Amino acid sequence: MPSVKRSNSAANLGAVQNIRSKSVKLEQQEEVPVQVDDELTQLKAQIAELHGFIIKNGLNIKATESIRKQLEAYPGAEQRLDEAIRHWIQKAYKKLDQVLVNHYADEFSKAMAVFIPEIQRLSEMPAGLELAFHTIIDLGNHSYGSLSTYDWSAYGERPSDGPADALLVKLSKRMKNENPDFEFDETQRLLKDEVDRLRSKGIETFFPASYELMWSFVQGPEAVRSVYDACKLEITETHERCVKDMCATKSRPYRHSCDLSSEMTKFIPTVQRLSNMEGGQHLAFDLILYLGRQSYTEMAGRSSSTYRESDQMADKLLLEIAKAIKENEEYFLPLDAIERLKNEIEYLAEYKITTYFSKSFALFSSWVPNLANEMAEDYMNEVKTKIQKAHKTQIMRLKVSKSDGMFQHRIGLARR
Repeated sequence: MPSVKRSNSAANLGAVQNIRSKSVKLEQQEEVPVQVDDELTQLKAQIAELHGFIIKNGLNIKATESIRKQLEAYPGAEQRLDEAIRHWIQKAYKKLDQVLVNHYADEFSKAMAVFIPEIQRLSEMPAGLELAFHTIIDLGNHSYGSLSTYDWSAYGERPSDGPADALLVKLSKRMKNENPDFEFDETQRLLKDEVDRLRSKGIETFFPASYELMWSFVQGPEAVRSVYDACKLEITETHERCVKDMCATKSRPYRHSCDLSSEMTKFIPTVQRLSNMEGGQHLAFDLILYLGRQSYTEMAGRSSSTYRESDQMADKLLLEIAKAIKENEEYFLPLDAIERLKNEIEYLAEYKITTYFSKSFALFSSWVPNLANEMAEDYMNEVKTKIQKAHKTQIMRLKVSKSDGMFQHRIGLARR
């Protein structure tokens, strides 16, 4: 019996030790995930701090694409990048404001231009659209110096204006489509104050398209249409007044055509404005063609002056409008405009005017299959007809000359 008791006691002791050993192992196994979770949390915090340091100090610009994608995929990356961009803008502005003496406001624009690609990148991040929208406006507001301190322009060049305006147009359209509840009223009002202020100083390139687009968002399609109607009426009245003056002074029609062209230049900025408004591109396309038709009248005799002030500006604007429409509407094909332009160009060419929508017509023709070949064939046929007509004329002259010669010869013989 004692041996049995010792055996049971040893067995019990072994069982207890075995249980304790398993318990310790289980506790150790439970401690491992907790330790890993703590280390992972600490590592994430360190990475977040590192990301913040990289972005704040502008090192992300120099980073490889793979590193940049990691930075942008991290939670809150949009807010971090936006804060960093604003910090860079303020830093660059203050630096120039402190050191520039007798320099030009173009320097501010040049400094701001380097941040536009970063704002573009911000806009493409999941929660970056609205941040980028406000930040690009903030960049524009820092693209010039104090009104009383700096000359506005050294060479009339502000490298930030064009790219900033183009980006704000894109962001505004996205904001309207992706965030229908966003109100543009306040932004448009604030932008108007800056636009008007800079225009009073001779700067016309500060967010012109963006302002007109937001204006059309706020005012609506009826206001856009009213701009078209009012401008078209004024063009018509100007044409009629000039023709009336021509009749009163009995000036030559081709001279009056040049005067009419000069008069039409003042309406081109309005057409440009219209093209930047929502729903205004097709209206502007029609209006610039109408302006062209009103820039001349019926002519008699040959023109001694082929310079027409409106032609180059109107042609350039029509090209821009047509390309913008084509970009949004793949199958845009203004066949009526092409046919009408062809007739107008041929008519004016008779009076040595070759600058009338020449580049636009060439572009439109390239959109129509075989049109260029047909025009070349028509031209060759026209040339052949003129050659044949000239040949017949020469033959008739030779016959008349020969007949005159024989007649004079007979008179001479008779006198002898």
